[in-house]
Amino acid sequence: MTFTVKMIDLGPAGPTAWKNIIADLIQSPVLRAPEVIVGAVWGKPADIWSLRCLVYELAMGEFLISHTVDEMSVPYLRAIFLGPHPRTLKKDGKCSHMFFKDDGSQLHPQSERYPLADTIRRRWPPGDSDTEGLVQFLDFMLRLDSGERATLQTLLEQGRSLRQIKDQTILFEAH
Repeated sequence: MTFTVKMIDLGPAGPTAWKNIIADLIQSPVLRAPEVIVGAVWGKPADIWSLRCLVYELAMGEFLISHTVDEMSVPYLRAIFLGPHPRTLKKDGKCSHMFFKDDGSQLHPQSERYPLADTIRRRWPPGDSDTEGLVQFLDFMLRLDSGERATLQTLLEQGRSLRQIKDQTILFEAH
């Protein structure tokens, strides 16, 4: 099956008087990259984060984080899926105090973890090449530390590799 997905992002809209506020509020709250939420420096990796959220939603047929969740809860939910936030994120964000204590621990720590890869493997056939391909592809974009997040070039190369593996599997099965 082949399909085409076209995406557009108009960003948050508001009166021009809000220009200074809006500049810090890129992305929808549940798609917002961790560095954006805490008010740290952000760049292209923030777009990779949003893309990852959208790929997950398209593949799984559900939101990664419900769009009805309070915006202030998003970093805590991410910690449940992805583990602790990196120290650089905690110290560099001008809003970090809203989520983290001075020692870097979360204001409201979670004791349980529900790794996102496990969620995907429960919903898709375990051990299937498509399942593992999706887990690997999302893992490149899933890093809380923006410096460790995949670049667009890396994702394109990863996508080509996944297609080659899939093509070889199909050829092998056909013989």
